[in-house]
Amino acid sequence: MAINETRLDATISDNGVHIHGYEIVRRDRRLNGRLSGGVCIYIRNSINFSIGHDLSIDQLENLCTSIKKHK
Repeated sequence: MAINETRLDATISDNGVHIHGYEIVRRDRRLNGRLSGGVCIYIRNSINFSIGHDLSIDQLENLCTSIKKHK
């Protein structure tokens, strides 16, 4: 599940928005001091994935992940 305009920031821990059975990957807004923005992805714990840090662009609020299929 992907969510945009999360409004999450450093004052809200991952535990505060935890959904049982899922891992959260988030990128909070750090630019311009605006209150809205931010993105996150919830990925089921049973899915093997990696975060595509090399695809992140500082000027954009984006998240990239790669799902690793079994075999």
